[in-house]
Amino acid sequence: MTATAVNSSVTINWGDGSLPTICPGALLPFTPYNDLIDASPLTPPSGLPSPTCGHHIEKTSITQPGGVNNVSASSAWIVNWTAVWPGGGAGGVVPVPLTSNYQQRIGELQVLVTPN
Repeated sequence: MTATAVNSSVTINWGDGSLPTICPGALLPFTPYNDLIDASPLTPPSGLPSPTCGHHIEKTSITQPGGVNNVSASSAWIVNWTAVWPGGGAGGVVPVPLTSNYQQRIGELQVLVTPN
């Protein structure tokens, strides 16, 4: 038997009330992360491309139930399989959905710099 699995997409629900992010499958190119994205003083869009599957969090999680964002990521895998034996064979496609959940606390710190 031979089986090949390919990730067709990942959907991330950030738990902050924003729309879910649908990330392309593993065979498509991703935009790499760049430190300048986080360093930009501008709110999104900062003129810099977001990394693929990136998300800008704009508020703390304090108002969410339990004070956390309930983040979930669902990955859609497609498994193609074939089996050969004397006198025959078979094959098919099996979808394999996987989901993982995580609770993320988002805080905030404000600083005021004054001259001495």
